Amino acid sequence: MTFILVLISNLIIGQKLPNLNLLTSIESKQQINSPIVLNKDEICVTLVEGVGMSGFDYYTHYVFQKDGNIQTFKEEVPKKYLKKLKKTLTKIEIDELTKRKLWNNLNSPFSIEFTKFSQKDFYNPIKTNSIQSPCISDALGYSISFIQNNEQKIYSFYAPEYYLSGRCKDENINLKTLEEFTNLLKHWGVI
Repeated sequence: MTFILVLISNLIIGQKLPNLNLLTSIESKQQINSPIVLNKDEICVTLVEGVGMSGFDYYTHYVFQKDGNIQTFKEEVPKKYLKKLKKTLTKIEIDELTKRKLWNNLNSPFSIEFTKFSQKDFYNPIKTNSIQSPCISDALGYSISFIQNNEQKIYSFYAPEYYLSGRCKDENINLKTLEEFTNLLKHWGVI
């Protein structure tokens, strides 16, 4: 019964691929690739959990296709200094309710509005006269990448909740942007 309701709601509302506000070309120090070739207007959203002590970063790729399908992949990528380890890519099957939630995540104001930011927006353009003490946490770093029409934006931040909590005082961090990033990660179910 649930499947039928989801199918009917998809037919009535439909799934649309938004036009994301991305860079004119893929020009980032850190490039995240889609696990499959994207057709025109298709979108790959990649969520990354990493940094920390693990030898791997963990990627979840959601490929939103024109036909309303979502292909999902989990990828383990070894740290660059661990030359003997190999990355692994596994295709994951998801149910219709999860697909519907992911489509809602993609088309939500959280996602669409956030693509108007750049990585530079995480920092205030101020110069302080004091030296900022280093902040150390065993928390993970997170990234989210959006790819569409060979354009990409990647946002990354180490221990965003830790910095947002105020336990680490750094005047250079734009807390408003960091809060929006944290909300975006929560929206996508990463933290």
